This record gives sequence, structure tokens and C-alpha cells, in this order.
Amino acid sequence: MYFVSNNANQVIDCAAALTAVNRKQYHMTKNLKPLLYHVRAQCVTTGGDADPIRFATAPNTWTTRNALTMFGKQYAKLLRNNSLRRGMLGTYGKEIRYGLSTGLYTHASGADGFGPAYLIAEDGANSAYSPRDIDGATIFDDYTNSDGAAVTYEGSNTLTTVAVPEVGASGEPETIVPSILGTSSHADNDFACVPEYLASRRNLHDHDEADHSLPENTSLMLRIGSTSDEHTDDHVKALEVVGVTRPYDEAGANTLHMQGLLMAAGDYSSFVAPCGLIKVEGNADSKFLLSVTAITEM
Repeated sequence: MYFVSNNANQVIDCAAALTAVNRKQYHMTKNLKPLLYHVRAQCVTTGGDADPIRFATAPNTWTTRNALTMFGKQYAKLLRNNSLRRGMLGTYGKEIRYGLSTGLYTHASGADGFGPAYLIAEDGANSAYSPRDIDGATIFDDYTNSDGAAVTYEGSNTLTTVAVPEVGASGEPETIVPSILGTSSHADNDFACVPEYLASRRNLHDHDEADHSLPENTSLMLRIGSTSDEHTDDHVKALEVVGVTRPYDEAGANTLHMQGLLMAAGDYSSFVAPCGLIKVEGNADSKFLLSVTAITEM
């Protein structure tokens, strides 16, 4: 796939781009479970901008996988609870389509007058790259559907929307748009999967209570196998201070991770992108190729 930059901050939706190029639908999920896109980017030119082309994705970690898997299960449960089947959904809406992060897609706000959510048109910050042909023209040609409405590349790639009961107020459901990262807001119709997943888990933030699973250091059972029984209590005390605090920060699960950069023509970079979503930053005048070498489950 060939892309041409027009802003220093844009987004690549690999599933949408591959669908346009190969004329068959590619997905971010398979049976509602997240997919991992293996990609290789190669620089054609950095143009008149001296800044490198930087690529960032959601973290390829258990947190991202579990968050999206949990959302998929909750989505399936929502359908079942309302006597709906995936077969009833739109032809091109049977799998989940996420935003990379809140603010990287467009939609209406508020419970009233909410419309579909989709990619931002390819002009300006946070807009979606549209794949080009060898002459630099967009591959997706706008068309008119049966009701006379114009269909664009961005508008045809709608994101999944789900009705979720509001925490406060009347508790009535409001439509939300799921993204992998970001900040949830019922008022803005945004649902960030990773932060919501972390909030749903049982996390021990305070380990001062020494809530350990190790036995008492006076255990006679331990002394049976001890080679220096007079020091068993010291061994256990030493073990009690190891591995009792989490060696990573939860906030790191909700950040874009830099995966590679292109400095000059001919440079290439390979990386993986959860759900095929990539943030491209730094260079507003670049041209580069992007190949998807594999699509696997996370």
C-alpha cells in the first residue's frame, strides 16, 4: 500500500486500507477477538520535511489483548441479552471496528442526534491515510449508494457503536464508540477499552499490608526440608520482600508505543500493530509504502 502524507499527525487503519486495495473486507477482529497486523514500512521520500516518519501503535501486551477480548465478550453478551444474532448485523459490520484512541475518529456528541462514527477525512490532524495508486491518486473512488447518499473512504469504514447505561443521571443507555486507548466519557460518547478493563480488575495498589501467600516463617513443615533449619525463619523473611510490588505502571498500558521510524528514502521498519491501527507522526510531506506480511490473533 502506498501512502502520501498531508499532515504531521495521521492514522493508518490497515484493515480499511487493505479492504480498499484488495476489494474484499479485512477485519480488526476474528470472532470478536483482536487481530495483530504484522507490517513493514519503507520510505519513498521524506519530501521537504526534515523530520523522520514515526510509527506508533497500542502496546502489544497482555493488557491490550485482554481488554479487547473482554470487550468482545461483553459485546457478544449484549447481543444475546437483546435476542440479537451477529447474522442480523450489517453485511460489513459483523466484526468489531475500533478507533486507535479517543479523538482519532469523528462522531456526534451527546445522547440526542448521535450518528455513526468513522475515520476523519484525509485533511488535517488525526485524519486517516487513504491508500494511493502509483500516480498518487486515491484508490477508493467515492460512489453513490441506493438512497442517493455519497459514500467516501472514511464514511464507509464506520466504527462499532454500542449502547451502554450511564453511571449517573437516569441510567439510560447512551451510544458509545470503542477505542483501544484514551479516556472514556459518556458525555462525549467515548469508551476507551484499556482503561475500562484495568478499572474492572481486582488490583492491589497498596502492598503495605503485606498480603502475602507465603506461609508463616515459624512453619515446622518448612523445617523438614530445610538444609539449615535454624535459619528457616530468615529464609522466609528474605523471600517475603521479593516480588510483592507490581514492576510496571498501569498508566503505561494506555499510551501509544513508538514502533519504528524512517529517516530517508530506502529506510524500512517492521513492527506489529494491534487491530492494524497505526499513528504516524513527525513528517508532513512524506511518501511511504506499507506491506502487511501477516495477520494473526493476539
